[in-house]
Parts: sequence; C-alpha cells; structure tokens
Amino acid sequence: MCVFAQQPNYNKMSPLVREAATDVIQQRRQAPSLYPEQYQPTITAFAKFSGNADGLIKKYSCRQLAKVDNVYILSIPLNQLAGLSNEKNVLRIEAGNGNRIQMDTTAILVNALPVYSGQGLPQAYTGKGVVVGIQDIGFDLTHPTFYSTNMKDYRIKALWDQLSKDTIGSTLPVGCDYRDASNLLQIGHSLDGFTQTHGTHTAGIAAGSGSEGNNIVSPYRGIAYDADIVLVANATGNNIDLIDKKDYYKYTYATDALGFKYIFDYADTQGKPCVINFSEGGHQDFHGYDQLYYEMLDKITGPGHIIVASAGNDADWINYVHKPKGIPNIESLLWGNRESAYFTTKTDKPFVFRMKVA
Repeated sequence: MCVFAQQPNYNKMSPLVREAATDVIQQRRQAPSLYPEQYQPTITAFAKFSGNADGLIKKYSCRQLAKVDNVYILSIPLNQLAGLSNEKNVLRIEAGNGNRIQMDTTAILVNALPVYSGQGLPQAYTGKGVVVGIQDIGFDLTHPTFYSTNMKDYRIKALWDQLSKDTIGSTLPVGCDYRDASNLLQIGHSLDGFTQTHGTHTAGIAAGSGSEGNNIVSPYRGIAYDADIVLVANATGNNIDLIDKKDYYKYTYATDALGFKYIFDYADTQGKPCVINFSEGGHQDFHGYDQLYYEMLDKITGPGHIIVASAGNDADWINYVHKPKGIPNIESLLWGNRESAYFTTKTDKPFVFRMKVA
C-alpha cells in the first residue's frame, strides 16, 4: 500500500515558500529525514487568514512571532507547509529573500545642513530625542562615532543580532538581542562584523557623531548625530555563509519585518519617534509575490514610525527575459551561488526550457 503526502497549494505561496515546500517533498522521496527527530526546520513567513487563525496556528505547530490585523509573521515547520496551505481560511503564505547591501547619500545632497542650524524652521534638528534604527550587516559596536561628541554617552541602546549563535534563553526566532552599554561593548561587533562593515558605514552616515576619541571630532559626522541608535544585524546574500544550512528558511523578508518592528517597539517604550534606515534591496517584484511584506510595512509605519530605504543599485541588472511572439528562441546567461535554481515563467502556449550548467 502506498501513502501519499498531501500536496501543497502552490497558488497560495510565494516562490521561496514553494521552494521550501518542494524541498520537503524531495527529501521525503530521496532519503529519511536529514535532521534529528527533536529538530524540525522552519521557515519564517507571512501568513494571511480569513478566520480561525489561532486554531490553525496551533493545529500546524506554528509559532506566532507578530500580528498586525489579519497578517501574521509565523515560524512554520517545513513539514506543515502543505497542510497549512490547503486550509480554506489561509489566504496566502509568503516569504522572500535576496537582498544586497546598498548605500549612496550625503548630508549635502539631502540638504541637511540648513536643518542643523534651523534655517526657516522653528528649531534646529540634530536627532536629539529621536531613535535612529539601522537594519544592515556588519556592525562595529566599539566605534567612537557611536558615542556623543565628547565621548561621555554611548548612544547604541540595543542590538538584535539575528545571526548570533548565542541563543540560549532568547525569546527571539533567531539570534539574540543585547541591551545596555556594558553588554554591547563586551561583544564588540555583530557576528559578521569581522568580515562585513556596511552596517557601520550606514549607521555612521545616519547617526554618527563624528567623534574619533582623544577629544578629536571629525567634520564628517552623520545626519542625526545626537540621536539614540538601535541596530538589527540581519541576513543578506552577502553574509549567508554564516547561516547553518538547516536554518536557511528562517531568514526571509518576514524576519526583516520583525527587525523593523523590534526597532519601532523599542522607540515606543522610550516615547520617542523613530526613523529606520534600510540600505539593502533586491530585484523589483513584478509578480506580486511580496504583497504581504509590503502590507505589513504599511501597517507598522506612519507618523513617528518611518522607514527609509535605498533607491537601489540594480538598474543595470536584468532579472527577467522576454521572448516576443514570432521569435523562435531567446537565450540568457544566469549565475548564482545556490545548489539549485528556481524560475518563474508565464506563457499562453507550451514551450521548451533548456538550461546548460557551466
């Protein structure tokens, strides 16, 4: 007798979730579980429900990480994706990844200098009384620019290092968060801080005081140089090698959304407005695969909760090919660093897809 596992409802899934669900099916066909019985790989994903969300979350052993209206961020066991996707009250399951670090701005270009002096404004603005959040990779927590100009006050108030291996006792879905100056200075850097520096760079431009220590203050200070600072060290294609393969699907756009919420939540506890810099990005979503990501961001942003994202460095990257009607074939060169590749196609007639691996 043959027993067939339930097939996922791919129509409700974004491409990365489809990939995760397909991985489970392939592993079942190829060999017994690669993981110990006590460990079940999960994916961090958005899920939108029309009803009975709490019951379904419990039924499929999911962990609720955040909720805004009927959009949830869940930690979903990979072996439960198929069943969850077939529930009628589940409207969509979504996750994505593939960001790359990006940054290109200066105080002069954004006309910040008159703001510092209060020209045409009721007061001067230097960031004082505001929380500046940075979600990025590679932070040097000991850099003097993260102190006040006189080096008396340490301005980094919290760090969620999503790649940290120090997870014992942590209530977060990945990594660990650190509070107060002594703990932050003791660890000294995010896990990827020895190999990545982009976060230090962007945080310095957003909120660096310009302090160099020894009573030296550089003229090259950041925009909001008096602000409190909260950091989230996230996962991108640039530091993916630091992630254990079994945890790959825990690091998605949903995890990034949790990072934004972590910063906003801290600012709310302090009663301060917050602006987050996100100098990362990926290819444009042409198919609507990231709709819950944007819906969640729309719901958590507003007055006092602002996210500023880089415009992008991908104008010269072609991430799709189009074969016009009447042309027999079209070719494209693709490259990547994964063991497998997934493609999305759209056509109104049968076609042949050939791929040559070099």
